[in-house]
Amino acid sequence: MRFLTLSLLLPALASAQSLYEPGFQWSPKGPDAALPVENAVTVKSMVVVQLGSDHVVGLNADTGLERWRFSSKAHAIRGMALRGDTILVEAEQLQGLAPMTGEEKWQFPLNCFPGKCNSRVRLVTDELTVLTGFDGREDNVLLLDTQSGARQWPNWVSAPAIKDVLITAGALVLSSGAEPFEVAALDRFTSRERWRLRPQGVDGPATGMQTDGTVLNAWWASGSSDVVLGLDLATGKTLAELTVARRKASETELRGTAPGVFVAYQPSRLTGGALRAWNNRTAEPLWKKDYPEIVGAPVLLGDRILVRQSGSGVTIEALSAATGDSLWRYNRPDATSVDWRFEGGRAIATFEGKSRFVGIFDLIAGRIEGVAPVDGARPDHVRWTGGSLYLFRGPHVDRLDGTDGDALVARFETLARGGQMDDASALAKKTKPFVQELAAAAKINKVAGGQGFQVTSEKMRAGGL
Repeated sequence: MRFLTLSLLLPALASAQSLYEPGFQWSPKGPDAALPVENAVTVKSMVVVQLGSDHVVGLNADTGLERWRFSSKAHAIRGMALRGDTILVEAEQLQGLAPMTGEEKWQFPLNCFPGKCNSRVRLVTDELTVLTGFDGREDNVLLLDTQSGARQWPNWVSAPAIKDVLITAGALVLSSGAEPFEVAALDRFTSRERWRLRPQGVDGPATGMQTDGTVLNAWWASGSSDVVLGLDLATGKTLAELTVARRKASETELRGTAPGVFVAYQPSRLTGGALRAWNNRTAEPLWKKDYPEIVGAPVLLGDRILVRQSGSGVTIEALSAATGDSLWRYNRPDATSVDWRFEGGRAIATFEGKSRFVGIFDLIAGRIEGVAPVDGARPDHVRWTGGSLYLFRGPHVDRLDGTDGDALVARFETLARGGQMDDASALAKKTKPFVQELAAAAKINKVAGGQGFQVTSEKMRAGGL
C-alpha cells in the first residue's frame, strides 16, 4: 500500500476524525523576544503560556493580546500546568492562579530560587499536590489540596531521604534513598504510617515502584538482576518475590505494573529483546514475547504495552499486559522514525519520513483521532491539551485545531463549486498523504484526481469558464 498499512486484531479501527490545522500562533515581543515558550494550555477563550523561567502570560486566543502576566523576579519558574480550573505555577512559591484573570487563588511557600529550593513539588494531580523538603533536605513530606492550596495534613511528616513518591486512593507511598532503603506507606487522609518494609539483601534504594491499586510492586537492583517484590498495598505484607535479569548499562529496559500483572522488557545483547509478564500476587509466569527488532524501550500505560518496531517503515503495536496478545498495530511504510509522548489516554506520535506529521492515537481502541501535518522545522516538543495540539519552536508556539472530516469535504466542495480550483487542489494535496487515515481525504482526492475536476481546473486556468 502506497501510504499506510493499518491492521487491527481487536477492536476494528475507525477512521481519523480530524485534520489538525494551524490556528493560534504567537511569539513574544520586546524584552521577552528571546525567551522560549516552554508550555501552553487553552482555557476557554484564553491561551496561557510559560515564557522561559521568567513569566506566565494569559493571552486572548483570538487576538493574541496579553490579558494578564505573572512574573518571577528571581527567574525561578520551573513549571506550569492546568489542573482542574487552576493554573499551577512552581516558582519562588507554589501559586494557584485563576486562568482567566491570573488572579492568585492561593500560595504556599517553597522558598525556591535558581539552584536552591527549601521545598519541592514532587507529584501533582487535579486533586492533590505532594511536597517534600521544608528544610532544604528531602526528609519531610506534606499533602496539599491542588484547587484550594489547603493543607491536607496538619504538619509536615518526617520521612528519611525521600527518593520516589507514589499516590493511591488511600495512601502515599515513599521510597528512601538512605539505608536500609525502606518503602513506607502513609495514610493519605491522616498521614499516619500504615506500614514500613525493610528489604533484605539489597545494596541500594528501590529503583522503581508502581501499583495497580491493590498490589504494590517495588524493585531493587541487586548484582546483574532486579529483585521485585509484590506487596499488599493495604498492609505491606509480601505476597510475591521474583528476580528479573538486567542488562548492564541498558537504557531500554521496562519494569512496570498493570492490573494483576508485573511486566518487564529485557533487551538482548545485539538487537531486540523479550517482553515478559508475571502474576504480581503469586510471581507465576504468564507470558513471554520475543521481538527481533525494537526501537527504544516499550511503554506501559494502564493495561496496554506500546512497542515501536523498525523494519518496513515504522510500526507501533499495542499489547494486552494481561495476555501479551496484540490488540492493534499501526504501520507507516514511508516513516523513518517516531517519537511519542502520552497525555490523557492518548499517544501523541511525531513521525519523520516522507511526510512529517503528528498522529493522535486513542490507546484503548487504537483509533486514530487525528493527524496534523507539520510544516517547517521540526518542533522542539509537542503537547496535546484541551483538544488542541501545540507545537513549540524556541520563542514561538503554534496551536493546531481539529477540523472534522465532514467540514473538510464541505470546504473542498465550496471551493470547487465557486471556481477556486487552485485552492481546492491545494486542499487535496495537503490531505493526500492521509487518504488511508482520514475518510474525508480519500473522498477529496478521489474527486481531485478525476477527469472532470482536472478538465474544469484546466479551463479555469485558461480563462475558459
